[in-house]
Amino acid sequence: MHFLSLVTLEIPEIIEDENTNKEIEEQIEKEKEVQNHILRELMLGKLRSLKTTFSREVTSCINDIMEPYSETTTDQRYLEFIDHTQELEYDYEKGTTDCIRLPNGTLVTENHPSFFKKYILHQGKVFQRDAGPLHHMKRTKRAKRMRAMLCYPNKKLYPDFQSFADDGWIPFNEEVQKYGYFCNPNAMWDWYSIGGRWADMLLVKTTCKDYVLGEPSWAIADKTCPAPDGYMWVSAARKKDIAWQCMHDWEIHTAKEHYQKLKHIFETGICEKDFYGKMNDIGISIYGEYVYQKGQSLSSYLKKNTISPKVKYPLPLHDIIDESMWRSRDDIVIGKESSDWSEEIDGYIDGLSEDTVLACVDYHI
Repeated sequence: MHFLSLVTLEIPEIIEDENTNKEIEEQIEKEKEVQNHILRELMLGKLRSLKTTFSREVTSCINDIMEPYSETTTDQRYLEFIDHTQELEYDYEKGTTDCIRLPNGTLVTENHPSFFKKYILHQGKVFQRDAGPLHHMKRTKRAKRMRAMLCYPNKKLYPDFQSFADDGWIPFNEEVQKYGYFCNPNAMWDWYSIGGRWADMLLVKTTCKDYVLGEPSWAIADKTCPAPDGYMWVSAARKKDIAWQCMHDWEIHTAKEHYQKLKHIFETGICEKDFYGKMNDIGISIYGEYVYQKGQSLSSYLKKNTISPKVKYPLPLHDIIDESMWRSRDDIVIGKESSDWSEEIDGYIDGLSEDTVLACVDYHI
């Protein structure tokens, strides 16, 4: 699943490296000539997110902040050895495995290639997979000649503990001389991108100098999100440069337009070319959820589809991350009002300095 997080960081005034900026601009022009549309837009998005010294510095700092929570990190500071040796030893001494005695007398487990490629163990009997013209599971003659040996003791199946352990999925670690693996107990993501599916969350004036466009997801890489005159959407900027009230106003403006469009489609039956919803007597649905219902008022639509005006910072965040912590919406105590999370976001951003950089990060886990 993908989640929207807010990563905050402190970056002093940046002196732009014009030579590097120029080199990236030249790469951008070259990428525009790539024929593959999707590949071109993805590469352009990546380059545009690095075209200033400020954006490169933000990207580097976010990498440092996110690394302690990486599922794939190789940094020993964040890894912990998970020891499965005792678990394996117990399983070898007391555990059992379902086995099959083949017609030639060989004893194999149900996962052995000589068995599972063609046969399956079902309710204590052996069946051939995909048998006959109908490809059904069937008790063929050869299958009947095989004998299921259920709950066969592991200690009898394997000559010694090492053979048993080496036949499993848990590796032997030479460094610690135990069976197990290193992992990050604080892992929160296996992939992330600045912007990503939320590359148009922060609104700044077109005269703003310190911003990051972000790397848009492939799903929106070739789409331009409209913005109010004199403004542009970015993925990261300093707190003082973000037009919070304008973001509120624009969200309401956009929602009103969507409402009128959906109402017109429902009443006239006339759809635009890029409209993918389904319509019936009740209303209009997209992916099984009604986005407009017959007789729905504008105020009802706005209440459902816009962030409450009581919320100071209109960001639908799942997490807040900085150098000292990772705070998630899921950490809110069950039973408390959902508005508490919005209040926590407002309080957190209120406590930041005006020069703090706020970045919207799309992460997957």
